[in-house]
Amino acid sequence: MNQNKHLNDVIANFRIFQEFDTTISKHNTLGMMGIKPGDTVHLIVRMCTMPTEFDEVVFDLFWGYPELGKDYLDACAWTFVGQGCENYVSFLRLDQYEGALVHSGDVIYDDRNQGHHKITVNVSKLPERITHVFFTLSAYRAASVSKFRSPSVKLYPAENPEVSLCDDTSYDKCHKQAIVMCYLERSDGIWSVHECGTSCDGYYHHVEPMLEAIQNIIDRLGEFPHVDLNISYSKITWMDDFFIVRDYCGVQPF
Repeated sequence: MNQNKHLNDVIANFRIFQEFDTTISKHNTLGMMGIKPGDTVHLIVRMCTMPTEFDEVVFDLFWGYPELGKDYLDACAWTFVGQGCENYVSFLRLDQYEGALVHSGDVIYDDRNQGHHKITVNVSKLPERITHVFFTLSAYRAASVSKFRSPSVKLYPAENPEVSLCDDTSYDKCHKQAIVMCYLERSDGIWSVHECGTSCDGYYHHVEPMLEAIQNIIDRLGEFPHVDLNISYSKITWMDDFFIVRDYCGVQPF
């Protein structure tokens, strides 16, 4: 069965689960929100608002080599001012904003067929004009992100690596060459963390499709109704081009 058709069929049979709070929203089914069978939904989850004492966050990626041999799953961070990309760090571009955005470069463990990238963001040192920091993964040679063995991604405060700020595992099922994993957003001086898991084309030497995917996310943030769940670490934004289900966000089947 076509994957998109399957997702559409699933979407048509989902509703907002109100066990957490019976006053979540007057829209208690997708149909009542104007979403029809066959429509596709993009779910973005605000995981948390970052406490002010968290100056630095770390995007930490490990990957295992694909079956065909040594390859690289590249982690990049992209800074945006509104809808425009201003800067980035990568395995070849290690330090921007005088240490506020730092990439580890390639850390390779050939003895165990594993690679590692780490990106550190000091949000307190980023220029005030920066509104978003997006994190992407892209396969360097492989046809898709899903070709890599046992990838793991964690976003955490540098002061406390045990605290996970992002639990998205959609990269494991990404059948495109790249994925926009999550992003930091500044609003009224406060930073928050959002999952998105949007798959797209592109890789390090052809970044335009990744940037277009990010710009589409920013463009659409204000176009769709928000469904606020009155529980910690959750906010849902409905969109129209991708779909992720997170049980802890209160989306459940009939």
